[in-house]
Parts: sequence; C-alpha cells; structure tokens
Amino acid sequence: MGAQLKAIIGRPTAQQLLFRKVEKSLDLKDFKITRLRQKIEALEVEVERLKLIKRKKVVLDPNIRFATIADIWKAQRDTGREIKEDSEASKGSKSDSKPEDCIIVGVGSRK
Repeated sequence: MGAQLKAIIGRPTAQQLLFRKVEKSLDLKDFKITRLRQKIEALEVEVERLKLIKRKKVVLDPNIRFATIADIWKAQRDTGREIKEDSEASKGSKSDSKPEDCIIVGVGSRK
C-alpha cells in the first residue's frame, strides 16, 4: 500500500490535487472555528446584559393600593437602571388629538 501511495503522490498533478483538498478542508475548519468563536462572544455579551438587571422593591404609600408608574420609575432610578419613558405614558391617558385625526364610528339602526 505504501508503494502505491508513493507512486500516486509522486505525480505533480496528484500532489496539486492533494494540496488543494487539504487546503480546502483547513479553510473550512478555520471558518467553522471563527464562526463558533463569534457566536460564543455574542452569547457571552447577552449573558452579561441579562445578568446586570437589578431589581428593587417598589415602596408604596400605605394609603395606596397599587403602585403608580412614577413609583416604579423611582425604584428603577434608585437601582441605576435606564428608564425608557414613552411620551404617551408620561402624559397619562388623555389624548391631545384633533377631531379630524379621530375615526368616527357610526352606529346605525337595524332594519
């Protein structure tokens, strides 16, 4: 078997083919390793992001049954969390829309 292998590899075209196949397999392995390393780094970043969420109990007034949005935001600020305030939530439920911006639904009588 060794003599046959030497005879095959001894030819220049066979050597070139062998080197191309070895090079291709090494390139594929390098690509897979690089892709997996990137995936590991992304997952590590995600784990760190999820690990940093701090929580604090919302302190309620004894005369109030439920916490308000302002109480929740205050507790989040105390823990150092970033607060994303929606413009609608900070204004309350009142709407400043004009009548022409509204959809009017008419209820007709049934025949």
